[in-house]
Amino acid sequence: MNAHEAQRDAGAIGRALQNASVAYYVPCEFVSSAVYPSALRLYFRPARMKDGGKVTSLEQVKARVNDLCLQANIQRMFVEQEKGYVRFEIPLEMPERWVEAKTLGGVPLGGALAGVGVEGEAIYLPIDHENVAHLLISGASGYGKTELMRTMAASMARDNRAGTMFALFDPKPRNPDLFAHALRKNLMFVARTPDEQMAGMREVVRIMDSRAIPAPPPRIIVLIDELADSCEKNGDEFSEMVGHIARVGRELRVHLMCATQRPSSDEIPKSVKTNSAFIVLHTSNAGDARAATGRYENTGAEKLQLKGEAMFVGGGEIERFRVLRTRLPDVAPGWEPPAPPRVVTRGASFAKPATLREAWASASDDERRLLVAEHIVSNAIQTGVVFGDGRGALSANLYTKLVAGRTAAGNLQTGDLMRIYNAASSTPSSTTSSSTPQTPLPAKNTAGEGQ
Repeated sequence: MNAHEAQRDAGAIGRALQNASVAYYVPCEFVSSAVYPSALRLYFRPARMKDGGKVTSLEQVKARVNDLCLQANIQRMFVEQEKGYVRFEIPLEMPERWVEAKTLGGVPLGGALAGVGVEGEAIYLPIDHENVAHLLISGASGYGKTELMRTMAASMARDNRAGTMFALFDPKPRNPDLFAHALRKNLMFVARTPDEQMAGMREVVRIMDSRAIPAPPPRIIVLIDELADSCEKNGDEFSEMVGHIARVGRELRVHLMCATQRPSSDEIPKSVKTNSAFIVLHTSNAGDARAATGRYENTGAEKLQLKGEAMFVGGGEIERFRVLRTRLPDVAPGWEPPAPPRVVTRGASFAKPATLREAWASASDDERRLLVAEHIVSNAIQTGVVFGDGRGALSANLYTKLVAGRTAAGNLQTGDLMRIYNAASSTPSSTTSSSTPQTPLPAKNTAGEGQ
């Protein structure tokens, strides 16, 4: 049913619901209706079943809402109280609403534009340490959760009085990446592969843990698309870092904004569900809808069915709205999103942190081996060493022995250690003399100087 059909049939629907309420012993008298772009609202006055009987309560009506829908031939509706009346709200189909990214001004300080309310009003969510510290967006594929995250982030980037930087974790390859480009002035990095996501999350946690309370600007918004999948693929360390941000990020001005198709997954850290507010769109099943609202019960989230139909749940409040899609500008020619620090990419120079001494001091044993590996490989490339098993070449076994002190290095052998070797051996300079020498990492006794 759309707004035109609702305008035509509102009276008949109201009378049908009134008759159904009497049939199911929760009598309500139809009073009036109001049609909005996204909903038909019907107002009823609670009545008595007989003289001297009790007036119907809101709880009694809610208990019979499925029966009323069936009797009146209505697919679904929400029941609430408003100024002494029982209000039935029936969602309506409506065209997708678009907004230009360049017009996303006028956002309240620290807020993010989420969509439009039932009456057409703009819905803003305050993403800060006092209100919504973290946000978990759940919904089935194709119902608008990624579009919602884009609109909220683009509105924060457009009106950046709060001082905001974004760390984007998105496993989906996008070329061109319109979303990352829209955030480019405030973008720390884009992390796509598991290696990039691990490096990016370590960088966010490093920055967060170095802050004092009250934390200085900028606030950091950590955008994670497909949270459950990312935690599953990237392992326990990644999940623990996400959970750590959820626990302590509020006061340190580091905020999670995550989307998932699997809100009931055990891969999502418990602290994310405990410390987040929630936005729910249509989910695959009623169980996911209940899981998507975390600790809040009886929200009616399982009734969300239309594309872009969303519900905010947090702080004891429930707000239904429709998602706004943001029309993003074209990508500038030659623009590429920045990668996280200390990620080796095929054929590229080896990135290194701003202060190697600081990285060494805070690194685990395995991370220190990776620093040594980068040092060896970078110097090998500069001096024209050939990679492989031939005479005079740097073989994988010799390389592993130099780094780890043995030819087998546990998980490093099949993980990050060999990734560095394989990436280096794929560069042109690994088989011929290097025409563009790369700067080697400094030795340990000079680490941090001149960085």
